[in-house]
Amino acid sequence: MSGAIDGPDVFVSYRTSDGGYAAADLATELEALVGPERVFRDSDSLVPGRPWPESLREALGRARVLLAVIGPGRAGAGPVGARRIDEPGDRVRQEVATAPRRGIPAVTLLLDGARRPAELDLPADLAGLARLHTLTVATAGGGLHLYFRAPTTSG
Repeated sequence: MSGAIDGPDVFVSYRTSDGGYAAADLATELEALVGPERVFRDSDSLVPGRPWPESLREALGRARVLLAVIGPGRAGAGPVGARRIDEPGDRVRQEVATAPRRGIPAVTLLLDGARRPAELDLPADLAGLARLHTLTVATAGGGLHLYFRAPTTSG
């Protein structure tokens, strides 16, 4: 075994218009911890001249975890008020739906006050996302601040 890295450990999924800045900061922080070859964020990692849909699928297929950065406008506005997340061809939807089918854990990062989506608010292939434990990320004051919350019990 050569010890060479054959792909990223962390795949950062995000909507550019809703969390792209935080995804960039997150990727930079992770790269400092584990090395840039272990973190995939499309804007930094795609090779010019290669077809990007195939490159995204290949990188996700080699990843060990997907970080789904969800901002306050998580669904993304599409044409005439339609939600982009409802479109089967939406890139973010495809990334997040593919991870569990391939056995890749998905960690949801709720950005700047975003709320965990309810199952009924998501397309069927993403409904499981609503049942995942989430991390809260704040970007106020510069930089990223992760907040780990212990689960609460009611009763």
